[in-house]
Amino acid sequence: MGGLRPVRRPPPDLFSSDPAGRDLKGDSLRGGAALVSAELASHAVNLVSIAVMARLLTPEDFGLIAMVAAAVGLLSVLKDAGLSMAIVQRETIEEAQVSVLFWVNTALSAALALAAVALAPAVAWFYGEPRLSAVTTALGAGLVLGGLTAQHSALLRRQMRFRAIAAAELGALTLSTIAAIAAALAGFGYWALVVRALATPLLRLIAIWALLPWRPGRPRRAAGTGGMLRFGGYLTGFRLVNFAGHNVDDVLVGRFLGSVDLGVYSKAYGLLMLPLRMVNRPLTNVAVPAMSRLQSQPERLRSYYYKGVGLVATLSFPVVAFVAATSESLVLTVLGEQWTAVIDVFRILAIPAFIAATNVATGWVFVSLGHVERQMWAGVANTAVGVIAVAIGLRWGLQGVAWALVASALVRRLPTLLYCYHGTPFRLATLGRTLAPAAFAAIVAGAFTRWVHGEIVAAGAWPWVALLASAPAFASAYVLGLAGPPGGRRRMAETLALVQALRPRPAEAAG
Repeated sequence: MGGLRPVRRPPPDLFSSDPAGRDLKGDSLRGGAALVSAELASHAVNLVSIAVMARLLTPEDFGLIAMVAAAVGLLSVLKDAGLSMAIVQRETIEEAQVSVLFWVNTALSAALALAAVALAPAVAWFYGEPRLSAVTTALGAGLVLGGLTAQHSALLRRQMRFRAIAAAELGALTLSTIAAIAAALAGFGYWALVVRALATPLLRLIAIWALLPWRPGRPRRAAGTGGMLRFGGYLTGFRLVNFAGHNVDDVLVGRFLGSVDLGVYSKAYGLLMLPLRMVNRPLTNVAVPAMSRLQSQPERLRSYYYKGVGLVATLSFPVVAFVAATSESLVLTVLGEQWTAVIDVFRILAIPAFIAATNVATGWVFVSLGHVERQMWAGVANTAVGVIAVAIGLRWGLQGVAWALVASALVRRLPTLLYCYHGTPFRLATLGRTLAPAAFAAIVAGAFTRWVHGEIVAAGAWPWVALLASAPAFASAYVLGLAGPPGGRRRMAETLALVQALRPRPAEAAG
């Protein structure tokens, strides 16, 4: 017995995609299940945070942070430079290349943190709010933390270790939320939101580095990094224009309508998009690496893509329809009565949110096929349309801005899809057939639930009671609506098959 030694497994090859030896479908499904489960838990944590913080802080507090978020968020887009996705998208990668990209990310994020400090007085001047200078400086310092985590997180995604990623992100979010609530209770005001914004990436950095044994080598030149830097450059260009398109409304509302209106507007938009991110983000994190490995197999690529987009639609469309149908009770339950101004804006924004649920249809294709230059130019056109629309809508206040977003979303979607699909194996007609059953069922269920919810509210029920009582009505109507058309029945069968495939294999259950 004393002479026996434990058998040690060799460390995994962090830089090999191993497509031949991997159950790609199984890994995708189980990884997606892990990320969706974590996203559900994160969603619950975020809802608790929103409900508590909305009662401890004021709309002005949230508006102040939203003003800074636009400036610091723009710098945050640059800190990664698209290099983490370059790691995920490449079929082959070498350790020396990852080390180079790590040091590029680290140097860039440090430079951006210094840029945030330099820009802080200008942000305060632009909004006419002196308090923003210190907040901008503090949030800018957090950019370094994201740069130090980017390549480690990319390697975990490349190896499809989604459970580890999910655990790290959920743990960081939970602990930072507890810290923020404690700060708010202690009377820190809007600084409690700063605490959460800094604690989350710090805790995530600690967890990701603990999970991944790799440490970067000394910076030196490595063959092949030039192409990855170009890929990252185009992807960063898209993210910049996409960020501008999604944040110009916050900037203009804050500048011309003030911090209180911005607090109301940003809370309406954030509350509406929260459930969408719960579905889209984890499935995107799974789909892009998988599709990248199927580039040379068009039949498998098409099958994977349409099933994935169909799953996103089946899960996302009903979420948007339900929260729109029960908007009054949802806002009063989650935020409280001091946020009633959110309700009207929330209802209008549900329309572009419904359209945004299909954004993965273009994003997955652009990135997985390496068409990031095309993606960047599509982003430029979409952002230009959005900026013009919001600038016009400002004349009519918050609701004018919300209706402007509706108009711009309707104008942009079809041309973007046509441009994305040009020269690829994907077809717009097939996408339409994939999305139609879930869209039809969600709209019908939403209209029915709107009526049911109105009757419950008219009877004098508390908001949280009306919200809970409306859920079974919506679920029943959605299932019936989805089961009606032949395409809907097929979608339900595919979804059930996917759920069954999520069960772990015996080898995984054993560890």
